Amino acid sequence: PAHRPGAALPAVRLSICSAGRILNEAHALFTGPDLHPDFARALVSEVEAAHGEKGVAVELEISRHDHGRTDEIRSAIHGYFSQQARDEQNELRQLKRRGGAALLCALCAVAFCIVLSEAIYLLGQGRLATIISESLIIIGWVTLWSPAETLIFDRFPIRRRIKLAKMLAAAPVTFRAREGA
Repeated sequence: PAHRPGAALPAVRLSICSAGRILNEAHALFTGPDLHPDFARALVSEVEAAHGEKGVAVELEISRHDHGRTDEIRSAIHGYFSQQARDEQNELRQLKRRGGAALLCALCAVAFCIVLSEAIYLLGQGRLATIISESLIIIGWVTLWSPAETLIFDRFPIRRRIKLAKMLAAAPVTFRAREGA
């Protein structure tokens, strides 16, 4: 079910040793704040395990020393997952393009196999001609399997990743000081 406006979002809570564990600081020199891939994977894993595809809030427990970096961390989380959503949307477009081209080729192969099958069947009415003719029909239809799988099924994991990335890109990110830090 979709999240109702005004209702509190379920929260994913992570305790982080330092901002350096969240941010990919080497990469940030060139692009601005970016997430460390390990943190991004851990966050996605927590969201999938606890909340599925519902809206979510992110609550990070960080040391008092890192509280001056909250805007940078929030920006990195939102930017990383916004970019991931765009990348996955591009992947979905490419999948549709490749699948469409593969389907067109497969349909040509089916047509060729059917025409060849009919020609063999018309040339000879024996058992061997029937076996070859029917085998060509089967081969032709089997060529449709991969393009159909690409167009029908391969898009579902990508769509799930797009939805998850968009959800995390829009998630409110709050911070708590770790006790004893």
